[in-house]
Amino acid sequence: MRVKELDIYFKPYKIIFIYFFDSFCLNTTNLVDNFFKDKYDLNKQYLKIQVSKSKKIIEKLDVTTYPVIKIYKNNTEINELFCTNNIFIDNLDKFYNNI
Repeated sequence: MRVKELDIYFKPYKIIFIYFFDSFCLNTTNLVDNFFKDKYDLNKQYLKIQVSKSKKIIEKLDVTTYPVIKIYKNNTEINELFCTNNIFIDNLDKFYNNI
């Protein structure tokens, strides 16, 4: 994905969940993908960005640690969930359902 393509996603959706990962994050990526596969909300969008293939986006969105899910509302980052603990899916679920 390129920076221009990312800008396109920010326009129509009110809330965007962007999961930043790399190849070593396979288990976490599967958990995140499974979480979002059953979600359907026209106001929420889920994107995946592989860090090693998206340097410009990483710089633009100031990603310094991963795996992480950054959450944006109306083009502004409102939260970030680090995917390194055992309860991050529970935290994601709570946040997703209360936003």
